Amino acid sequence: MSVAAQRALVVAVSVLVAAWLAVSYANSHTIRQVQIVAADRNPSPARLEAALRDARSGQALDPSRGTESLSYQASLEIRLKRIPEALKTLEQIVKREPDTAEAWFLIAQLSRGSDPARAAEAQAQLRRLDPRQARNQR
Repeated sequence: MSVAAQRALVVAVSVLVAAWLAVSYANSHTIRQVQIVAADRNPSPARLEAALRDARSGQALDPSRGTESLSYQASLEIRLKRIPEALKTLEQIVKREPDTAEAWFLIAQLSRGSDPARAAEAQAQLRRLDPRQARNQR
């Protein structure tokens, strides 16, 4: 491989790394802003909506990042009383990470009235993951 080809390869890899770092930084910044709103005891509906948009955009930037932004998204949807949307988001979490007790707990609680079979299934998953917690929720 010629020196020029080696240099071109180094430049190409550097550009890719810089782009990846930029996306990671943007995601971290977005999640931090969402955390601030989520921690607020009495945010306005407009702030909740903006944070929800931010959480969704963070997931779109890097969908492989795990479930952190999805967790905040579900939390904000619950606070906005968008239970069907929150349940869909929680389902995405348990599909990616089936051993997430918190998501199963929320699915069980939020599904009790609308889908008792799903609530029972979520309770069974919760018992599998944390038998003490499941006993306390009966």
